[in-house]
Amino acid sequence: MGATPVDFAYSIHTDIGNHCSQAFVNRKLVPLDYKLKTGDIVEVVTSKNRTPNRQWLDFVVTSKAKNRIRSWLRQEENRRAEQIGETITHRKFAAKGLNLRRMLEKKKLDEPLEKLQFSGIKDFYRAVGFGNAAVNDLLKVMHPRKFADGAEKSERIKSIINRISKDEYKDAVLVKRYDNILIKFGKCCNPVPGEKIIGFITRGRGITVHVYNCPKLLEVAPERRIDVAWNDEYSGRIPIGLSVRCENRKGILSELTSTVSGLNVDIVRADISEDKVGQGDARFDVAVENITQLEKLIESLKNLGGVISVERLTETPHPRPNDVN
Repeated sequence: MGATPVDFAYSIHTDIGNHCSQAFVNRKLVPLDYKLKTGDIVEVVTSKNRTPNRQWLDFVVTSKAKNRIRSWLRQEENRRAEQIGETITHRKFAAKGLNLRRMLEKKKLDEPLEKLQFSGIKDFYRAVGFGNAAVNDLLKVMHPRKFADGAEKSERIKSIINRISKDEYKDAVLVKRYDNILIKFGKCCNPVPGEKIIGFITRGRGITVHVYNCPKLLEVAPERRIDVAWNDEYSGRIPIGLSVRCENRKGILSELTSTVSGLNVDIVRADISEDKVGQGDARFDVAVENITQLEKLIESLKNLGGVISVERLTETPHPRPNDVN
């Protein structure tokens, strides 16, 4: 009773459940949390790009579905933690003038990792990604004299390489009556597709786009304002910054990143720092399609256990095309 198309998909095969993207009941498209009734004819559509997210656990009812979803989420958390940890370790070694890849090929890290009770480098990456180990600890074991004195405090910074080019956003906004004009995004409000926007003409620097109710527009003379609109044909994503206040506990960063990725939102960069009261401040630079996706992301992060607050940052997270103040 109360089973959904996702429960049905997992009852057929784990892979069908993991990639369930749409469901038709009695030939009508229904949401994935639709409650099935005896006699319903169910068709499940799969997509390789669709994967489980934590929201599925809120509506599935069968033990098989719950267990398979939790299993996939654990594997995904481990994979992401390993990816984050590998990025951090490579950057830290490079900053110290060390070639991590070459050292691994020559097995120079086998003994230091064993001393730290890690089964191998991937085990260490995961620990770093989860915030349970610091790269400095490995460096100190490798070179006690070089890194023991003046070593930095335990590392809690998690970062992912920026994968988004500035040129992606050049066609995001249309300006009425003008073609090929320089478009700039206001740092003060950081507009996202779907929000009502307006532009104003800057002397010799094209047009700056702001959210319609941006306080800075009060300083702009009315004659310098110009109508602009989001391009409906634009299929790219816009970067936005989020500040998340959370408990500083094991796995919190991985849970945050899994929640973000579960909503099909790209992570551009992720940083987290801790304070003395057992809490942490996470800074996420994400790339979203529109304001609806951003609002859903913020709400999902707020509902995550251990999250205290989530705020949208008005400061531009990463360089946008021709940023101006």
